[in-house]
Amino acid sequence: MKKIRFLLATFLLLLGNVLVAQSVTVTGTVTDGTDGMPMIGVTVVIKGTTTGVSTDIDGKYVFNNVPQGSTLVYQFIGYSRKEVVLSGSTVVDVTMDRESTILDQ
Repeated sequence: MKKIRFLLATFLLLLGNVLVAQSVTVTGTVTDGTDGMPMIGVTVVIKGTTTGVSTDIDGKYVFNNVPQGSTLVYQFIGYSRKEVVLSGSTVVDVTMDRESTILDQ
């Protein structure tokens, strides 16, 4: 009986660790909201960390080991920052909007 309880407790402990520590690979494409063109060099980071990747020449990115439920932050100079919360999806396509700032002459 003790052996069964020990095995059951071990199983539940391991199952709990697997459920808590789930991470996924996220892929996607980042495009310009004005012309729909792919954006090269957009930074994609997990909010609150320095862990990140950049988009390639086709605006695509692959981000490994992203904890489920994380917020991904997309940034590029001259564009408004975007934040996307991962809620089960592993493909996240983002359209970036240009910042509407008035430059001093």
